[in-house]
Amino acid sequence: MTNSLRTIGSEFITYAGGTPSRSNPHFFNGNIPWVKSTECNNRIVNKTEEFISEIALLQSSAKMVPPNSVLVAMYGATAGQIAYLNIEATTNQAVLSIIPNQEWDSKFIYYWLNFCKEKLIFLAQGSGQPNLNKSIVDSVALPNLRMGEQSKIAEILSSIDEQIELTEKLIEKKKQIKNGLVNALLDAGSSSGWNSMPLKDLSLLTRAGGTPSSDNELYYGGDIPFVAIEDITLSRKYLDSTKKHLTDIGLKSSSAWLVPMECILYSMYATVGKVRINKVPVSTNQAILAIKPNELIIDTEYLYYFLCSIEHKILSETSQTTQANLNAEKVRNFVISFPEKITEQKMIARYLSTSDLEIEAEISTLEKLKLQKQGLMQDLLTGQVRVS
Repeated sequence: MTNSLRTIGSEFITYAGGTPSRSNPHFFNGNIPWVKSTECNNRIVNKTEEFISEIALLQSSAKMVPPNSVLVAMYGATAGQIAYLNIEATTNQAVLSIIPNQEWDSKFIYYWLNFCKEKLIFLAQGSGQPNLNKSIVDSVALPNLRMGEQSKIAEILSSIDEQIELTEKLIEKKKQIKNGLVNALLDAGSSSGWNSMPLKDLSLLTRAGGTPSSDNELYYGGDIPFVAIEDITLSRKYLDSTKKHLTDIGLKSSSAWLVPMECILYSMYATVGKVRINKVPVSTNQAILAIKPNELIIDTEYLYYFLCSIEHKILSETSQTTQANLNAEKVRNFVISFPEKITEQKMIARYLSTSDLEIEAEISTLEKLKLQKQGLMQDLLTGQVRVS
């Protein structure tokens, strides 16, 4: 489907921008949008974080870029990120602009380069440092498609992108609603005469795990799920699977232990303050504290939501220390506020759980849309499916 004689460089005018001197107070805070490479996040650019002045444009290597241009981030961590410019703007030197013309549908080029992004990133790494340059981007081969087919492909992919964007906005809205519920149900209640006790006094058991030696192959590959921080970050409220598993001998030969189901798993290192409930018996490493709540005093689901609600507070406190980690003793001494009646605790947890389910449903929809988009890009941009 590609034609080696037709490349970005042969079909388009391309150029990078520049950064006016920040030491000159007259160069910034003007009215000309100025795109940085960090804003090339595979999406549409409708606005920019910074603006430059007319004099900055005249006295620097920044250049005007017309709407409908495609932007490619070339340097560092953002190398290979692609954006579509909806406005007239300038860019910094880390952004290569692909200027639109009458022969090609710019939105199609945006999707084509996104489809080729892994190859672009590979070429960037192969150049000795994680950077792209004009020559690499100019060398990208283009498919041999008529304008009508380009536009139809761009229309199909734009349509699913719109659905993705709407779903993302709906997720954010539902998260805001949940935050409002947390404030109304937990924060307000905490200051209205609820009981307050250290976590250790509300728990039947609090214990961290351990990591068997990875040098002994007899310790791994068994049937016992082994929870590491990665499993915490990859899961949501409930954890029922892990990447690694221990054998019985691995469990017995370390400080790992078998955590009964329906415990709170609390992350203490690296990713601090994340909370999960294990739906199956598991073992954990030393970065995770397992907490077995005393259900006669506190509901497990309520405790989950309370610990989630103080995550930002805990992160703020740990970030002020030399080592941004917690230890088991600190977690055990967390002060937990709760209504005395278990029925009230359960009601609060039920409200928040319903909100979570709504968010999860939208996240599931979003994941399906993204998979659908991947499939469409594979079919349409490789020529497996043709449109007219």
